[in-house]
Amino acid sequence: MTVAALSEYRVYAQRLFTPLFRLSLGLLAALTLTTAFAESDSTAATDPAAPQSTQRSDPGAEPTAPLSADTANEEFALAKFVAMVDAQDWLNARVMASELRSRFEGTPRFDLYYARVLIQEGRAQEAIFALERVLAFAPERHRVRLDLARAYFINNNLERSRTEFERVRATNPPVNVRNNINDFLARIDAAQRAQIQQFQMFAGLDVGYDTNINGGATLDERLAPNLLGLTNLSESSKAIDSSFGRFRLGSTWVRPTHLRAANIYSLQGFTTLYPGNNGYNQLGLNGQWRYQSNTDRSRQTLAVNAGQLWLDNTPWQFSLNLSGEATYPVWETVWLGPVASTNVAFAQQDGRSNSVRDALGLVATVQDAPRRHRISSQFVQYSRAGTENGYNEWRGLAQRYQLDWRWPNRLTSTLVLEHQWHRYQADDRLFVEQGTTDNKRRSDQLLSFDASLTWVPEPWLTSRSGLRYDWLDSNINAYSRDQWVISQSLTLTF
Repeated sequence: MTVAALSEYRVYAQRLFTPLFRLSLGLLAALTLTTAFAESDSTAATDPAAPQSTQRSDPGAEPTAPLSADTANEEFALAKFVAMVDAQDWLNARVMASELRSRFEGTPRFDLYYARVLIQEGRAQEAIFALERVLAFAPERHRVRLDLARAYFINNNLERSRTEFERVRATNPPVNVRNNINDFLARIDAAQRAQIQQFQMFAGLDVGYDTNINGGATLDERLAPNLLGLTNLSESSKAIDSSFGRFRLGSTWVRPTHLRAANIYSLQGFTTLYPGNNGYNQLGLNGQWRYQSNTDRSRQTLAVNAGQLWLDNTPWQFSLNLSGEATYPVWETVWLGPVASTNVAFAQQDGRSNSVRDALGLVATVQDAPRRHRISSQFVQYSRAGTENGYNEWRGLAQRYQLDWRWPNRLTSTLVLEHQWHRYQADDRLFVEQGTTDNKRRSDQLLSFDASLTWVPEPWLTSRSGLRYDWLDSNINAYSRDQWVISQSLTLTF
């Protein structure tokens, strides 16, 4: 007898019988209700058909504990686990899998869905074992074989992955399945090509115009107050503009370490000529080692650069740079992580001192095909050797935004916006505060804009058009400057 029926029966009895009979019947109903509730609790724990909560689990919530092994019906528990995997409720599916594994491991249905959880977690080798057990029972289950092929691909066993995909394709599957298989086979081809060591050489020619080849001041007003009483800049301190031509020759060697990582070695020599300003002609040689890794869980880059620069055929500077970054997925297409670099410059002429530039901060990337956004914020400091160089040393902040946008016809545009703020560590030795003889502390704001358009009409030919503008605004006007650079480059790869 149900609770609803008993309630109706009680109402009926209240209307037809005497109060004494109603009292007796009430006692009997109470006893019956107690028994019914006890039976209902037992049935809900053991009957697979018993009503269950229909509330969907929240992927962001804490995992809910699976049904107890002592009270859960095994078939119902397994069905609940399957439903979690189908709904891609990976967090709760993992908790449920851990509870069911000791009882169901080795059964085809559990192994299939447990393998999908393992694949989601990147544990491809364990998924392969589970899927192969399923195929031992049912070798004709093509959906299982597709999961196995995917697991082999993740595990970097490309040939075995290809074999499994081709076995399913040979059965003439539906069009959508066949298209997915073909897409995966194309990815396998690309991955195998990427695993082959690549060596290539390149030569490039750049031409352009630079409004400030010497980093000089662009002051068009009276000098700030100074101890020497100067009112105008000397000619040697002013910006020099010039056209330029640059020739580049180099090579790149790529050595993959596994499917999504590689060591990259490059060497480049260049010479830059400024017609009519031979004293600024440059000759350089740069070498780099870079390690890159790009997986579903992290993206990492570590690089070491070394370079030698000659100015007007005279050794000028040797530099060594170490940089690295690591980003991790934080939300949908947003990746975030630390970035750091240090650059040491060794001066090779009298009167110049060695210097170090350090930077540490955070970088975020957002992939929004065909666009890629990159935003970084770093603390930066610049130091010189010696103890009396505070007026030339600074600390500051650097904010940078970069947008890469891929267009049809093999075109890619890049836009970079950057702002830096520098605060010098000691008072300037020449310039003073207005109306006093107290030396002034220098502070700079640097704004940069860089835009380029790259076109790759053929794999061996790359064209790049670029425009850059830098504007440095200082509280001491003698140091303020700006610079425009327009350039066009062609690079041949062979």
